[in-house]
Amino acid sequence: MKKVIAIMMYGCLIFLFWNPVGAAIHHVHPGPGTPIQDAIHVAHPGDTIIVYPGTYTDPITLSKHDLTLISAEGPDTTIIDYTGIWCGYWSTGNGGVDIPVGVSGVCVEGFTIRGGSPASDALISIGGDDTIIRNNYVMGDPGSSGQDIGIHIGNVPEESSQYPCGNQIINNEVYNHAGSGIFIGNWAGSGTLILGNTVHDNVIGGIPGLNGNGIEIDRALGVQVERNRVYNNEAAGVKIIRTAPGALIHVSRNILYANGNGIHSEQWRPGATSSAQVTATCNNIVDNTQYGIRNDENVIITAHHNWWGHTSGPFHPTSNAQGTGNRVSEHVAFIPWGKVPDPCDLRISGSEYTLPFRRQLCPLARNNVAIAEDMLEAAQELLEVLSPGIEEQEQEHDEDHGDALSTPYEEALSLIAEAESLLEQARIYCLNSQNCIAGNSLAIEAIKLLENAHELLEGILQ
Repeated sequence: MKKVIAIMMYGCLIFLFWNPVGAAIHHVHPGPGTPIQDAIHVAHPGDTIIVYPGTYTDPITLSKHDLTLISAEGPDTTIIDYTGIWCGYWSTGNGGVDIPVGVSGVCVEGFTIRGGSPASDALISIGGDDTIIRNNYVMGDPGSSGQDIGIHIGNVPEESSQYPCGNQIINNEVYNHAGSGIFIGNWAGSGTLILGNTVHDNVIGGIPGLNGNGIEIDRALGVQVERNRVYNNEAAGVKIIRTAPGALIHVSRNILYANGNGIHSEQWRPGATSSAQVTATCNNIVDNTQYGIRNDENVIITAHHNWWGHTSGPFHPTSNAQGTGNRVSEHVAFIPWGKVPDPCDLRISGSEYTLPFRRQLCPLARNNVAIAEDMLEAAQELLEVLSPGIEEQEQEHDEDHGDALSTPYEEALSLIAEAESLLEQARIYCLNSQNCIAGNSLAIEAIKLLENAHELLEGILQ
């Protein structure tokens, strides 16, 4: 992740050779006092402030429209350090990187921003509109006794005429917070985009009900959470509290793994509303310790086309008891589910790959389909051999051993039926090379099922 950010930073610096007419570029080097804030004071709306490598401890308030605050050489060498400093929680200007209410168009890019204090605080706090926070490392203190937030959007009263809107958090790494890595709420508006971030290892600290989440959404009107990698968060990868009437929360194409819950929707505070809509589609939701999706409210979460770690789908005790993927709770509409990882990603289509890669992969997929077809035919022949006498054999066996004979036979039937269904899908995917990766994965899964069925049927014959 850090290498990716460094590469992107190089690309982002190219734009600095062009600046709008009338906009100025300010250069900041390490030194005593508050060099970054001093540059902000003399800057005008639309200016760019380039910060050179070093460690800075300025409390930063970006109080002018369309300012760009960017590091010269990326986050590995340009550090804003608030360790032991209270950074404020409500966009107060007391510390941290602060974009106040009413300020629009600010961009903060290419820094390591680290810290954590005994009180509740946020390292980056956004109350303005159309802010971009991009390509930063935002590192907390997992030992904090307060509510330690990495990036916070929102901070206006419910009765305010306008909430912070159109803010974007893109391609950051946010980790080690005794709170939430990214928190959208306390009345945030629509158009919030959380895109391409890596959010991990956030822990439960001093306020358990609010801590330990990768991304938390509470009292926000419109949030898109897309293409993030969210893992090892102690409570939830994505936590949603439905307290904003008419809110639209969409969680799509993320990788959510090894969290307490992949996605957790709950009514933590009074006033949760059924008018808020939550959808979770096209995600990889795997290996979360409690639930892939846990919904504590009697309002459906639409969760179609997710990959749950297995072609059998998520486990649900009544709706999908045969599923061996990540568990889901009640009030989650998970059918249909994805049959392969990245189930909605067009890039896995054969037409999107280079020609040499397609030539290598599609014959392999078709070969595995052919192997599965041969195994299916052999299994069906075994069934024909066994079926005429199965009732008589079962009756004789029951007299001596109970009903042990019928159990493997029925299990084999179930395995063969599932393999046949997977194989049919694999044939469709391999047709005209439209999705050879998916076809190959399904064919391999069918082969495994048929191998197990063969063993069961051969055992009965013996």
